[in-house]
Amino acid sequence: MVGILAVVGVLGYGIITRQQKGPTQDPVLINLLVDTKLDLARRDLEDKNYRRAIEQSGQILTLSANNPEALGIREQAQGAIREIETSVTAAREAVARGDSTQAATAVERVMTLDPKNPVVAELSSQLNANFSKRATDARSEMEKARKLAEEKEGAKEDTAFAEGTKFVEAAAKNLGDREFTAATQTFLQARDAFDRARRAIEVKEREAARAAKAAATPAPVTAPTNVAVGPPPTASVLPTINLRPLPTATLPAATPAPIGVPTTAPPPPVVAPVAEAREFLPGRTRVTPAPDAKDTPFGKLILFTGKFEFEVTPSPLTPGAPYRVRIFLKNESKDDAKLDTLTVKIARNGETTTPPVRVSEDDVRVGQRPLVAEIPGTWVAGTTAWAIDVEALSKKGERFRSYLTMKQP
Repeated sequence: MVGILAVVGVLGYGIITRQQKGPTQDPVLINLLVDTKLDLARRDLEDKNYRRAIEQSGQILTLSANNPEALGIREQAQGAIREIETSVTAAREAVARGDSTQAATAVERVMTLDPKNPVVAELSSQLNANFSKRATDARSEMEKARKLAEEKEGAKEDTAFAEGTKFVEAAAKNLGDREFTAATQTFLQARDAFDRARRAIEVKEREAARAAKAAATPAPVTAPTNVAVGPPPTASVLPTINLRPLPTATLPAATPAPIGVPTTAPPPPVVAPVAEAREFLPGRTRVTPAPDAKDTPFGKLILFTGKFEFEVTPSPLTPGAPYRVRIFLKNESKDDAKLDTLTVKIARNGETTTPPVRVSEDDVRVGQRPLVAEIPGTWVAGTTAWAIDVEALSKKGERFRSYLTMKQP
């Protein structure tokens, strides 16, 4: 995190100093700063620092108005905070009426979004028996996260990895003492710590690349103004130049063009378009309940569970060449879903378009992953920011929304 903050400082200083030199902001440095702040916002969201993710997103939006990824991160962070608050209230109310099953479900949701939340310790003793199996599952999640971190060279030296190791020791003791609620919470904290250690290594190369790019970006050249121009020199002060005859050279005789035929320059060489390796990042699919959905202790009832999945072809992309984004909707519910409408917005370098969309399959059956739409386009050279926002409305009134963004180099 220290490294990425240093990059932000370098880029921010570059923008400030260049603004002092002239009224025009350097778009290259602005884009670099936005990309770096997006990395910070993503990490805050992944680290469950939701309020800081909202703050970072706000800073991005002051630099890049309506940035789709910043809007998406802010929406996810705000939604997570709302879910935590709703689940905490539901857990307390369920315990008060003696419903330990619903209370445990609500506390488990809180743990997933915020393992450090104090409501876990508050209700731990009342719900201990409900978490015996969940503690074992949390240990498996921790072990998987630790293995992924260990595969990254340098992750073991990260402070988050050491933090995770301490959590594992504490969780093992909780489990031995049959404190299942506490064991679940601590194993999940260990999992998150190992995830942080892995992500810290994954962003180091991007940080170094952006810092090098910022350092190599030349400052804009501006012509000097208000320069006094003196009178031309008089003949008396002109320097004397000794002219010598140039040596003669024998040149090949030019072939005259036929009479009446114009001479033309040779055609410019044909340059093939350059393929650009691009990686795309899908966002989390969020489902909004229907307006007439049944109320539950956890809020409005959501019947559909599933997610949007994306495929971009061909790969790599070539400037000036056509491409397609294929959109799938995976149904992980117990009931079929029927789509009513599908809306797509594409943002490129801050400009948004809404292409017409034809739904190719509106019947999404249980366990299936049909192709619901294909979005064609032509990849434009010089694309530095690109995202696609997808929203579907089901016949029951539920809304599914997700986005796909271009990963910054």
